[in-house]
Amino acid sequence: MKSKLYGTILLIALMMMAVVMMSNVNACTQSITLSPNSGFSCVTIVGSDFDNNKVITIYWNDVSQPFVSATGKTDSSGNFVVIISIPTTTAGLYTIKATVNGDSASATFTVISMVGATGATGQTGATGSQGEQGAQGIQGEQGIQGATGLTGAVGHVGKTGLQGIAGVNGTNGTNGTNGKDGATGLTGAMGATGSQGATGATGQSGATGATGSQGAIGSQGKAGTNGTDGINGAGFPLWLSIVLVVTAIAVVTLSALAYRKVKRS
Repeated sequence: MKSKLYGTILLIALMMMAVVMMSNVNACTQSITLSPNSGFSCVTIVGSDFDNNKVITIYWNDVSQPFVSATGKTDSSGNFVVIISIPTTTAGLYTIKATVNGDSASATFTVISMVGATGATGQTGATGSQGEQGAQGIQGEQGIQGATGLTGAVGHVGKTGLQGIAGVNGTNGTNGTNGKDGATGLTGAMGATGSQGATGATGQSGATGATGSQGAIGSQGKAGTNGTDGINGAGFPLWLSIVLVVTAIAVVTLSALAYRKVKRS
């Protein structure tokens, strides 16, 4: 009886060991193959020994990627074939992982740089047409002073100076013809005190003038003081003497006033 019980326990143990060994064998055989395993465009992923008829998930460095597949699942044997595009252009090593129903397998893909070595410098191209004029720039600093230029043309004649018509020696100046000291001025030949002026030699009050010493009504004239008809003359009436004296006084007074007025002007 005991031997039968031991035999049953041993059989159960052997069966459990067989199950564990089978599961370990299955875990070790799941794999993916990349074709090609380097490049820059796309890659084909072939998976084997996964659970059959299960959904496939593909990762690029742990980031889920879209892929091209007939069904998106493993076939009845647990195999699959999918194609993905390379999601980067940066050269380097990247991990591609396939996951099916909790089981996964990984492989390494190398992205090849598409940037080659710098080529030789090409020949200079032809000069292009001139572009539009740009905006005016800011004003620069003032430059150094240039050389003296040529002498300009002679300017217009200026106004009359000191010797002009109104100057000191001009026609109407102090010493001019019509000036204070000129021919017709105050002290000129025909001025108030000139030779022919009111008080000049031949003037009204001059030596030979009307009221002068030798004039008609002067002291020596006919109507003068000592003349025939004068105050001291034989035939001079008294009343006329008085009139003449008053007239003479008036003439002298008027002459003096006229002289003063002319001198002031």
